[in-house]
Amino acid sequence: LKASRFRKVMISGSKKALRERVQWLSTVPILSGLSVPDLTKAADLMEEKKFSSEQLIIRQGDKGDAFYVITKGSVVCRINDGGAGTDVATL
Repeated sequence: LKASRFRKVMISGSKKALRERVQWLSTVPILSGLSVPDLTKAADLMEEKKFSSEQLIIRQGDKGDAFYVITKGSVVCRINDGGAGTDVATL
């Protein structure tokens, strides 16, 4: 496979993945008011992260510098109350 063909294939795949992320984001209720260009900007900035079961994603009190979208699985939200914590939601 020539380098120029490889680049075209990679760009084509990237564009398809971007379109799929934009389409998926448009179904998220909190993002429903965004325009396609805004959804495209958001989708372009997204990066996939996978977490294992029981892995801590963010701790109460941490700086909120990320926006997480759950696409598969579930997350337990727990309030730190000085003990083991209290589960307040499962998303």
